[in-house]
Amino acid sequence: METLIIEKAIIISFSVIAIWCMMLNGMIFGKIRELNVPKWMREPLYECPVCSTPYYGSIIYWLFLRGGIIEWILVIFVAMGIATIFVKIKRN
Repeated sequence: METLIIEKAIIISFSVIAIWCMMLNGMIFGKIRELNVPKWMREPLYECPVCSTPYYGSIIYWLFLRGGIIEWILVIFVAMGIATIFVKIKRN
């Protein structure tokens, strides 16, 4: 059964948000925040789910969802949009 682009984007977005949540203070990987990580690396690593999506999302895409290069780019951009909506809702 073929998975639609929006389905792949939702899977990736929710997966990246879950990874991000696991790195919050008090969570299972919250200790990662105590490491001496350079400032430029913090957002894509654990501070911003939107910034993390191209990295973690690409790993998830190529390991589990597989498709073409054009589809990968589109799925990542849509997943970033979904993560942006999540972040905006969370902040309000």
